[in-house]
Amino acid sequence: MLKVATALCSAAALLPSLASGQFGMVRLPSDDFIWRWGDAADETPNLSPEDFDVRGSEQVFQCRLTGAISAGSHLTTQELQEMERELTASLYFVQASAAMMNELELEFDLRWAMLDCKKPQAGEEDPEKTAEQVERARQKAVEDMLKRRERAQHD
Repeated sequence: MLKVATALCSAAALLPSLASGQFGMVRLPSDDFIWRWGDAADETPNLSPEDFDVRGSEQVFQCRLTGAISAGSHLTTQELQEMERELTASLYFVQASAAMMNELELEFDLRWAMLDCKKPQAGEEDPEKTAEQVERARQKAVEDMLKRRERAQHD
């Protein structure tokens, strides 16, 4: 699916009339932003429960992509999970998300989607980064404890 999204990005670059602010390789805004597709773009959106919820980052932005698949979509649960994995692993989360949502919208598979990106405020801790640091510290403590036990047994 991501290969198709990359091809769409290339097509948008070649055909400027198809390009929008959310299509193709993008220059990210300097402040927090929200991009919307499908029903979420309406002034008074009637949003159904979400089918996917993906978090990722690009440059300084921490982002959350949520959305729902249209009733007529032929996407399987496995394909949705694969899409979520691809987006989560992407170093260019915003660009990959925009390309993927544009692709789904073109194929009439998307009911709505919203990409909400925020810059962490000065002094604000990133919860994911904090959790990773705590996990690394916990693992190091366990390793140190095991090494001390080994030394104690050898002595």
